[in-house]
Amino acid sequence: IALRGRSKSSHINENEIPLDFKDPKFSDWQASDNLVMSWIFNSMDTQIYEIFAYSETAKALWTSLKEMHGQSENASRVFELQQELSHMEQVTGQFFTDHLWNMKRKWDELRQYRPSAPTIDIYIFNVKSSYFQLLASLRPEYEDLRRQILMSTNLPSFASVCATIHCEEARQRVMHSNPKSGGEVLKVLSTQRGGKTRSGSHYYCDHCVREGHSKERCWVLNPHLRPNK
Repeated sequence: IALRGRSKSSHINENEIPLDFKDPKFSDWQASDNLVMSWIFNSMDTQIYEIFAYSETAKALWTSLKEMHGQSENASRVFELQQELSHMEQVTGQFFTDHLWNMKRKWDELRQYRPSAPTIDIYIFNVKSSYFQLLASLRPEYEDLRRQILMSTNLPSFASVCATIHCEEARQRVMHSNPKSGGEVLKVLSTQRGGKTRSGSHYYCDHCVREGHSKERCWVLNPHLRPNK
């Protein structure tokens, strides 16, 4: 990316042929090529620099680096990324946008190791892989939404799915921040009325959500307290 941004990527492009020293533009090209080499050298550890210090051109340096470190390290990193993606889960309390960002960083890095000009079939496959990885990583409370998406006759776009999940997250936050449940409200009201509910009872059961007995005296929770007939 840095080389493309400075219009220097041609110096390491496999299809580019270095200029001959007899070419009138050779001096300018050589100065530019040496600059690219210096950028690459500055990004290396000292031990690696010493191995490649005598490379004649940026292209020769880049080719040697790829042959020595490229394929084996790429394969290991691709495997590592795939493993990390398969184990990623949205943790409790984590916003969907933060979770999506973590996954997107790994997808973007993984894309760097794939063919630069994939066929349309490969592109669709990669998008669907990301699609399913994201759905699989969501917390359990998104199960209904996940099932609804997967049962669609035509799967919505990745962007549409992300927007839907984001809306669902907002809805759940609102629901969880609502006031007390009906049972809890009744219990609060009974306290405000001097400890009695509308029926005059001092007791209220959270489990049954009704007046007349406490949770400790509930026959459902404590069947041994039920009187014998």
